[in-house]
Amino acid sequence: MTARIRVWSTRHLSFAGRLVLVKSVLMSIHVYWCQIIFIPKQIIKELEAVFRSFLWTGKSLMNGAGAVAWEKLCCPKKSGGLGLVSIPYWNAAAMVKHAPMSGSWYWRKMVDLKERIKDCVQHNTFSTTNYKIVEELNWFNPNWEKVSWSNEVWSRLNIPKHSFLLWLAMLNKLKTRDRLFKHGYIDGAECIFCNNVAETTNHLFFECYFGTECLKQVKEWLGWHTTAAALTGLLKWVRKARCSSFKKKVLAAGMAALVYCIWIARNELVWNTK
Repeated sequence: MTARIRVWSTRHLSFAGRLVLVKSVLMSIHVYWCQIIFIPKQIIKELEAVFRSFLWTGKSLMNGAGAVAWEKLCCPKKSGGLGLVSIPYWNAAAMVKHAPMSGSWYWRKMVDLKERIKDCVQHNTFSTTNYKIVEELNWFNPNWEKVSWSNEVWSRLNIPKHSFLLWLAMLNKLKTRDRLFKHGYIDGAECIFCNNVAETTNHLFFECYFGTECLKQVKEWLGWHTTAAALTGLLKWVRKARCSSFKKKVLAAGMAALVYCIWIARNELVWNTK
């Protein structure tokens, strides 16, 4: 078995499109083997490298790491991830139905697996006949801490690319000037709009005069009467507001679009001096 998978050219696809392909196509490649053998760590590492590269660049190989760690991407959306399935966890969940088995290395792995799940299983009722991997995958997932903003970030009315950028902003993973300066890529961290303080995610959304003015106009346009002025506070207001579900989705879509447009305007100023 080899993890050097040839990935076709999909550079024209958006991140959302590549995410769908990763979930529906690439993540299904290893499913059969995960049900009959324990996949070696090196193979898993190479598989994840291909998946990660395709997700971020549309290519089979890339230099450096993605904007968000792979382990975080495998968290549920409600915990700040993208809901991708962890290969080691899937492999372990799929192999449960074979326990016990003979063989030295296999036996040690199966015994270890049995110890991991014995507190989760009712031994007198457990049967591999009706065992479903997807349902029992939670046995192996860690207790991820949930984030409060997942419903607003991934609202159905949001444009996918807007949701993606808002997700990065909430994780503080946008390549803002403070982060680039910290890693030595640029000489200064000042905000490109006001040139007064460091450009951080919180400053862009919405402490800077540019973001503040944009937010003011959007609030007026939507008839949104709230004193909240920070991104986290605005999403919290949407989550707890006493209004219809549809209105909440409209406000969430407005916030996602505003964050996207400010980031695009920022990049236009950085790269094209516009």
